[in-house]
Amino acid sequence: MGWWQWLNLVVTVLVLAGTAAWLWERRSARRRRERELADRERRLDDWRFVEWPQAPQTFRELGTTRLDQALASELEGSDEFEELRQLFGAYFHQDWDFEFDDEDDAVRGYVEGHAHLPEDVVELLHEIDKLLAFSLSDDDLLEALGVLGSDYYPSGATNAWLRSLRAKVLAEAMGS
Repeated sequence: MGWWQWLNLVVTVLVLAGTAAWLWERRSARRRRERELADRERRLDDWRFVEWPQAPQTFRELGTTRLDQALASELEGSDEFEELRQLFGAYFHQDWDFEFDDEDDAVRGYVEGHAHLPEDVVELLHEIDKLLAFSLSDDDLLEALGVLGSDYYPSGATNAWLRSLRAKVLAEAMGS
């Protein structure tokens, strides 16, 4: 057997191995996606009786409350915002974009991570409403989010982003 035949054999084996690995990865990805969908369906079935809080229709004018030292201490030390600290500390930390593709993926990760605890997701929605009810200016709200453990800096208005985040959490929890 000449060297070109050995080379041909090696190239053929490498092509076959690469093709097999590619097919295996596609099969694994398909099965992983099927498992994720089945888990989501089970979660939605378990959560069908949860009463999801609706967002308030109106808020006070922005900037009516200032983030002073007392309010910052209340946000930092109170158990009243524990789920927000969990969301920001575990899902919107400084390296969040290495773990998640985008905001929606981080929200999906939070909701799926609480699949057996719908009451935590309901509590998170209430906590977002409480934080928005302070009617902080966008700059003060961004600072408040930092106090709660967020290292995420939304583009645009912080109040609008937090309302949008609340809507995303609710939509993901409800399966829409």
